[in-house]
Amino acid sequence: MMREGPVQRLVSAWFNIVVQFQVSHPDLAVAALKDVGLYISWIDVNLVANDLWVPVLFSFLSPSTNAPPALRLAAVEHGAER
Repeated sequence: MMREGPVQRLVSAWFNIVVQFQVSHPDLAVAALKDVGLYISWIDVNLVANDLWVPVLFSFLSPSTNAPPALRLAAVEHGAER
């Protein structure tokens, strides 16, 4: 496991990037989700499988949203990594 303090800040930064740039720069949101996928086995899964992350990820998968295909795919891959 990686150190908790820095990891919590990193996960918070990823979340902020995903939420803030999902519409204006989806490529940045996709990159952040891919980073999460790279580190998911090294961090506490509860940092990304929680009340903040899960609704955002599900929103990308909802047919009622206009999430870009790359963002939908990254959300699915994020969930499948663990």
